[in-house]
Amino acid sequence: MILEKLKADTFEIHKEVEKDNLAKFIMDESITQTQYEILLRQNFKVYKAVEDFVNSHYDILPQELKAFTGYEKTNRLAKDINSFSNLPLPQPYKIASNRDLATVIGLLYVIEGSMLGGMMMSKKIQSCAHLSHIDTHHFYHSNVKESAARWKNFKAVLTSITFSDQESENAVASAMKTFSLFQESYKSKNI
Repeated sequence: MILEKLKADTFEIHKEVEKDNLAKFIMDESITQTQYEILLRQNFKVYKAVEDFVNSHYDILPQELKAFTGYEKTNRLAKDINSFSNLPLPQPYKIASNRDLATVIGLLYVIEGSMLGGMMMSKKIQSCAHLSHIDTHHFYHSNVKESAARWKNFKAVLTSITFSDQESENAVASAMKTFSLFQESYKSKNI
């Protein structure tokens, strides 16, 4: 099954990415506003790139996956970033990859799955003293039911699609590249 393969084959890089991520300071409630702004900008560079790629391949998606296109995550990040400063939004990465469904699945797996971690952070962010003056967090929002339902729907769609061994490998390779983009962004000094 594709979900189990994606989870198992990306486990190590997923763990590595989490180590470099400023979100750990949300989890321990010590994040400063500057760190939070950097985190949002780092995330924007990757989410915008992924959403650009996925949306540009809309025509190859089965109807059930089209519900996962658009710029929902990017728009939420942009709202948060723009609430702090007048700096231009960061330039997204460019994703050069295959034009096939398996590649899109790998990309979507990472950003849809990341919202599960976002659910945990949305609860913790309310206790971060340095962010207590922020009334609304758009990206790390607290609608846990909505995020959980979206992930459940995404998993159901993936379960309904049959993947060949090669397509499964392509999906994993795409997910690995996406995790690598997050890793690069979290290490980047250029935000």
